[in-house]
Amino acid sequence: MDTETTSKLSNAVTTLFGTAGNNFLESKAQWETDYKDLLSRIQEARETGTISDKLLEDLWWTRSNGVATIKTGALSRKALEQLQQEFRSLTRQIFSDCSEKVHRQVIDSFMAFKAQGLVVGVLHSVINRVFAAAHPSQCTTVVSPNIFKLLVKDINRQWEIDLPDGKEDWLASNRALKEIINRHRPATFDDVQTNILIWRLYAENDSQENELMDEKLPLANLSIQPLNQILFGPPGTGKTYNTTRLAVQIADPQWYANQDEPDSRSVRERYDALQAEKRIVFTTFHQSFAYEDFIEGIRAESSDNGQLNYSVHDGVFKELCESADAKVTRQSGEQIDLNGRRFWKMSLGNTLEDNDDIYQECLENNYVLLGYGESIDFSRCTSRDSVRKQFETANSLEIQQSDYPITAVHNFRNTLQVGDLVVISDGNRKFRAIAEITGDYQRLETDERTGYQQARPVKWHRQYEPSLPREQLFKKALSQKTLYELHPSTIDIDKLAELLAPQDISEPQQKPLVLIIDEINRGNISRIFGELITLLEPVKRKGAEDAREVILPYSKKTFAVPPNVYVIGTMNTADKSLAQLDLALRRRFSFVEMPPSPELLAGTQVYGIDIGELLTSLNQRIEALLDRDHLIGHSYFLPLCGLPLEERESKLASIFQQQILPLLQEYFFDDWQRIGWVLNDPAKHPHNRFIIEGGQQPLNELFPADIASQINERRFSLNTEAFIQADAYRGILPPATATASPKSPALEKAESEVAV
Repeated sequence: MDTETTSKLSNAVTTLFGTAGNNFLESKAQWETDYKDLLSRIQEARETGTISDKLLEDLWWTRSNGVATIKTGALSRKALEQLQQEFRSLTRQIFSDCSEKVHRQVIDSFMAFKAQGLVVGVLHSVINRVFAAAHPSQCTTVVSPNIFKLLVKDINRQWEIDLPDGKEDWLASNRALKEIINRHRPATFDDVQTNILIWRLYAENDSQENELMDEKLPLANLSIQPLNQILFGPPGTGKTYNTTRLAVQIADPQWYANQDEPDSRSVRERYDALQAEKRIVFTTFHQSFAYEDFIEGIRAESSDNGQLNYSVHDGVFKELCESADAKVTRQSGEQIDLNGRRFWKMSLGNTLEDNDDIYQECLENNYVLLGYGESIDFSRCTSRDSVRKQFETANSLEIQQSDYPITAVHNFRNTLQVGDLVVISDGNRKFRAIAEITGDYQRLETDERTGYQQARPVKWHRQYEPSLPREQLFKKALSQKTLYELHPSTIDIDKLAELLAPQDISEPQQKPLVLIIDEINRGNISRIFGELITLLEPVKRKGAEDAREVILPYSKKTFAVPPNVYVIGTMNTADKSLAQLDLALRRRFSFVEMPPSPELLAGTQVYGIDIGELLTSLNQRIEALLDRDHLIGHSYFLPLCGLPLEERESKLASIFQQQILPLLQEYFFDDWQRIGWVLNDPAKHPHNRFIIEGGQQPLNELFPADIASQINERRFSLNTEAFIQADAYRGILPPATATASPKSPALEKAESEVAV
């Protein structure tokens, strides 16, 4: 390194540790404290040789552990528990040796865990964070390989040096960067402060915060994606297939960016996970699909006592919009340990009757109220039997029809314990708050009403407005029962931990949500969208310059479409062309054409015929005879690409016989003559034609000559032998492309007989 470069580098590092750097460190004092606390615990573990369960959890699983913040759910608690011994061994290796060899061994271990289905993949950020915690003198806190690559790119450009980008070898590149900075840093700064200032280099060179500090990704980064778009094209062009990748790109752009063009399997796995979280929702329009399915409608539901009630039921689009708009409106700010706790589901008030008074009273007074038990005092009832006797003494009408009130009061009075967590439901499809029991049973003294006088003090950890869909916490549907315990088969503990993780609610981040509407042109658009078709426009969405809202007809509530809801439709042009599409829909959606891609089939050969060229010839004839809306997609032939050569011939016959010919019948309304033209049958020898003209007997044998001469031959049938003839397929190609194959002796004999 020459003198000029060394001087520039020294000045750059001096600037890093200057006044602005000191100010930044002051603003991150809590981070520095948490960082050093974790390092102290690691040093204690090294000295004692004991790695506690809590330290293991903080290193591998805890979202924010003082060194860096990783993506929630990167490593599940279940995986950590199942592989506790393995992770403890890996941790000891990392503690003892910060080398590329150990780094590689840990990555290999994760690959083995993935093969066993125990982790979702090789979690590089998780692995790197443990190295960063164990070796702060050699590793920065920028644990994501992709983000570290961006950091190094900025440093190389500004400092005029040539560090390796770190994408392929994060550890080696970290050491190189730390070596350069440590060589020039002031002696008054330690490793922790240095690493915090290194992170500042990336944060201030980029308009967004990276995954280190909450992984916030502003929606502005998604501006290249239209809010409403339709992928259109003929059958088999991959419209539905491509929505999977597109939806993942929109719903989780950070994950997608970190994968470096992930393969289809990885995308599908992430799609399934996002769909389970209700961040991607899939539906299909059809002729019976209505407003009540899409927005809201009235449905019958039964209550605890079997009474039938009619309530407003949210449709798929309204449910997604409310989920997209949901925010934490109240939180305790505490770090909550879920170990050893019991979990309960509870209803507050009658949500079927849209009565929120009880719920609001509970929020304001920090308690939960049970409706059963009327005004009876159960203070001395310590068993279910004593609860029953108290009901009977009070001559309660509640227990004459059912003994569930006894069960509910007993659980509320005796089974619920201080420290238990209670999830407050909103109907049986949503939840709206999470509370912790903080005190024993009390009878609420009030003159305002009879009922809802059984109380337990609580601390409200979370309140959501609007309510969240049950899929964000529960594994199965909720029951209408007022109060019952939630077992592991019902509640997802990892999701609960994520919901209860401390977060900044002053500037809530709205994650992008995606609705996929397959076959969007098959539904009655005006009947399905109703008055909401206007609200889809970007300028009329919530918070936009011309934002609009409507009053929904059933719930009588105001409704607007949030700006973070993306709608992706697919449209089969063989069913309906763009010209026939509802004009209101056309105005509000961007359209992306998905034509056939025969180039994807190039090089795939059957009978020596290039399948890409075969598809091109078919489509050129269809376009000439019909239009480009009715072409044949490449996906029909994709199964051939992965087959051994000896299996392709039978597969091609199956594709033509079971898919291509039926599709052509539909396109041409059983006009077999034109179907034969598409297959170039007139140019082939009769034995190689797919379509046979005529019946078993000639017309002149069925009718008198004068009548037979007036009849146009309309009888056609399939030549099943053609599906296994190489020349039947070669004949589809234009003469300049096709190459005749040697004829078998049997075929030569048949041709000579025809010639005679």
